[in-house]
Amino acid sequence: MFKKIWRQKEVTEGARKILICRNDQDLAECRQKIRDLGGEVVKELPLVHGLVCILPDVTLTAKLEASAKIKRVEDDIRFHTSCLDFFLSKKSRPSAKPQEMDWGVKRIGAPEAWPVSKGAQVKVAVIDTGIQLGHPDLKDRIDKGFNTITLTKNANDDNGHGTHVAGIIAASDNDFGVVGVSPEVVLYPVKVLDSNGSGSLSDVVAGIQWCIEQGVDIINMSLGASDSSETFAEAVRIAASKGIIIVAAAGNSGPDNTSIDYPAKYPETIAVAASDQNDRIADFSSRGPEVDISAPGVDINSTYLGSKYTILSGTSMATPHVTGTIALLKALHRNYTLADIKSILKRSAHLLPNFSPQHQGVGLVQAGVAVNKYAL
Repeated sequence: MFKKIWRQKEVTEGARKILICRNDQDLAECRQKIRDLGGEVVKELPLVHGLVCILPDVTLTAKLEASAKIKRVEDDIRFHTSCLDFFLSKKSRPSAKPQEMDWGVKRIGAPEAWPVSKGAQVKVAVIDTGIQLGHPDLKDRIDKGFNTITLTKNANDDNGHGTHVAGIIAASDNDFGVVGVSPEVVLYPVKVLDSNGSGSLSDVVAGIQWCIEQGVDIINMSLGASDSSETFAEAVRIAASKGIIIVAAAGNSGPDNTSIDYPAKYPETIAVAASDQNDRIADFSSRGPEVDISAPGVDINSTYLGSKYTILSGTSMATPHVTGTIALLKALHRNYTLADIKSILKRSAHLLPNFSPQHQGVGLVQAGVAVNKYAL
């Protein structure tokens, strides 16, 4: 297990960098090197032998890179939710009683899987803006959480995006609101994005480390960045090597054919595109050879802040449909690997006509078929 060495403080000036040491034994010397240059270490990333620091001058990066103890120095790049313009796409809905089932849950055939599996005991981490911890449709699903932005605070959502994503995965099957794809999973909220839906690479990496420490089965990442990072790629590889299935949003930069966000672009993840109610790939959905599968992502009704419900669109909304489907499978066979999951998703998916694999991957996810035909 990784050492839990977390130190973080608010900083507003200077150049924020991630410094990767060659090993843990070099961390102390590297910290001193940063201090000698007038910089300050604000956070540690044990997962990747990393230090997050603020340098008074960006030109000092070259002096750090010259050290034999330092493997590389990278920018602490920014991440964002994979939801369409939040204030334009949001459509509020009152709490429904009796319970409603959103079109996306129906379209992937989740109810056909429930007599066999509802995802019971599968640990699903939502790396996002947090989750409204007291939402009546989610509170019975939530276990422990983690806030990488402010370590002294819990993972309560102050944006709404993570709560919406969580509801698509796991809203409880009760007599009100909505129901998720896998309504008996255990949710682990991980807050890495702020109230504006943005965050830093270092906070995302810290969130991945926490997920590894908790032994989660699946990580949902309805977020992304347009730029890659070796530090991020390394963190994803480590999580995947632990057997964690990582499901990621392809992004909302379509219809360009080379627009997939990271981490969806990494081979260790399952990259998800968005479809609409007419089984067409959404115009906004990013395209590219890395797309693995597609799922409903247009006008999706799910849980929201204030114990309410809201309709949102984006590959952010498509991704949890796939995460929920994988949870249904993992509840039946906990030893399923990434290769096993991809094979079942491919064999069970519904191929959408007139769309290439760069648009839809293997097709539209089909939870009912996957569970009933290929998982037993």
